[in-house]
Amino acid sequence: MTSETYSAETDLTSLVQSLALERGVHDQQQLLKQITLIESFLRDEKQRDKPPATQEAAIQLRHFLAEAVLPPDTFAERSSYAIEDKATLTPDDIAKYHLLSYRGLLCLSHLQSLVPLRKDGEDLAVIWTCIAAFSDPSDPWTSQEAFEEASGLIDRLRWSLSQGVADFADLLALLLRDRIKPAFAKQKNRKITQQARKAIDPLPTTSAAIDDEPDSKPWKYRQVYLVTVLGWILRSLSLFLHFVDNDDPNHTVSLCGPLLLSSIQHKRKLPVPNLTFCAKKRENQTTFIETNWPFIVPPLLALIDDSSIKYKAAGCAKLSTFLQTCPSTTLERTGLGEVFENAVMLCLMYFPSPPEEQEPLLLLDQAYRALLQLARVRFSGVEQRTQKVKMLDKIMRYGVLQGYAHAGEHVQTAVLLVRQMGELTEEMGIDVVKHLKHVLTILSAIMANPFSTAYPPLLEASVKSLQIVMTTAWPRVDYHRGEILKALTVCWLRIQEDLDSSTELKKIRREIEKTMQMLTALMNQSSTIVEEYQLLVASDSRLQELLKIK
Repeated sequence: MTSETYSAETDLTSLVQSLALERGVHDQQQLLKQITLIESFLRDEKQRDKPPATQEAAIQLRHFLAEAVLPPDTFAERSSYAIEDKATLTPDDIAKYHLLSYRGLLCLSHLQSLVPLRKDGEDLAVIWTCIAAFSDPSDPWTSQEAFEEASGLIDRLRWSLSQGVADFADLLALLLRDRIKPAFAKQKNRKITQQARKAIDPLPTTSAAIDDEPDSKPWKYRQVYLVTVLGWILRSLSLFLHFVDNDDPNHTVSLCGPLLLSSIQHKRKLPVPNLTFCAKKRENQTTFIETNWPFIVPPLLALIDDSSIKYKAAGCAKLSTFLQTCPSTTLERTGLGEVFENAVMLCLMYFPSPPEEQEPLLLLDQAYRALLQLARVRFSGVEQRTQKVKMLDKIMRYGVLQGYAHAGEHVQTAVLLVRQMGELTEEMGIDVVKHLKHVLTILSAIMANPFSTAYPPLLEASVKSLQIVMTTAWPRVDYHRGEILKALTVCWLRIQEDLDSSTELKKIRREIEKTMQMLTALMNQSSTIVEEYQLLVASDSRLQELLKIK
């Protein structure tokens, strides 16, 4: 048997021995040949009636595949202080790696069918790190095929591990302890203690040597896939469901994943019979989070505080995911609510420049999402309403309103900020009246602008936000009706002039007419509203269609 063929008598043990996997292969082309041969063998092996493969050979092969398909450091960033040149990836190199990773995941899937993964005797951290590294299709090293294969394999492996309530939780803790923590351990955040609590009297911040950054941030310059693994762990917490075996009430099974979630959402039967949902979800979630708190918080803060906009955005996104399962009592008891708030608020000061507009936009979007989620979690009680409004005031004043004043010609940034006005208004409720003058001035200026129809998305966002403002702060609409009428009528007339050139404008016109109906309904008790409408129609008869005056 050669390294490129195998005979019908070849078993898994002899294949592993012939390929000499223990020596390792670093050449991508040679790796692809080996993995293609292994995939072909395992696919054929599933169809043969042969004795099961030995566990030792399966362990060795699984470990080899897991390490072989991990994304190389060529996908990571290059430090500007690095002496050696970083290898650049061509589109052909990326395509070859996509094929390599997909075939490697196929091999792991075939091997799972032949020799299921065991909890004892296998390096679970290596294997699960490999598979979770392909859990985000937006990563440059993840093809759609690899993502789908990894998602299916994750579900199958979860079922094989589900022999007790602690199994999957132990796996997540193992990944946090053995993979995530070492990668972020060299970064010391002086705002928190070693137990990931707010530092009462933090030492002054000292700047670390920038040329040491590649050594202190392996997750950024070498093991770039660990950020994706962290995201997968945090998403898994939000699907942390527990089921009790009807045949044995003392046996509880811990499950989560797309397959299970799909079964629940579509009210299908569970893939495993005799299991029913039990009310241990929140209790086990809280216990897990509090136990692993020192492993979760430092990586999140390290990402948010990083100098790279891409990693700041990733940190904010992962913080939003984590806050969906984080108990508010734990957040406040550790004092991390304020620490997270201060860290994310700094991200609102990043404004795009034309060559790189998309990354800062993504950061702004994720930062606002994280802050809104943080406000909901920190101040979830009715008695904390005042504190929540105070935080939302800060976001509105120093984030949205101040940000819009500096947005300048960046129209996409303006769209994002106008949408955030609406979301914040909805979250604040009637307390938004203190910002009403500034918000309505901005919305009115956009809608009445002579060139407002040149960029329909901004116009549409303004109309939608105006509807939210009117619905939320309706007691004050009467006082500001002049500003609102001006915005609606001027904008509607401009759209009428350019109506034939855009289908988007037709949609916006319908929204304006809907907004005018809302205003009329709110002003129904005012005796002067009809007279005002009549004056407007007298000045421009085209407004008859909008104002519905007979």
